[in-house]
Amino acid sequence: MTRWVRKYKDEGRRGLLEVKHAPGKVPLISGEDLERLKKRLQEPSGFQSYGQIQQWLKSELGL
Repeated sequence: MTRWVRKYKDEGRRGLLEVKHAPGKVPLISGEDLERLKKRLQEPSGFQSYGQIQQWLKSELGL
């Protein structure tokens, strides 16, 4: 018996139509810290490189 037939027998049509999503990785930065980063990125001076962003995250947020 294929897994699709077994799933249909166990869970019916709803089981076959269910769309599952991978949980994904938990973000390291969120909330107020994320808003600070967004604001800094919008400043005209902003960051010149990805390395500067990494340094800022380490010095300002301890990440």
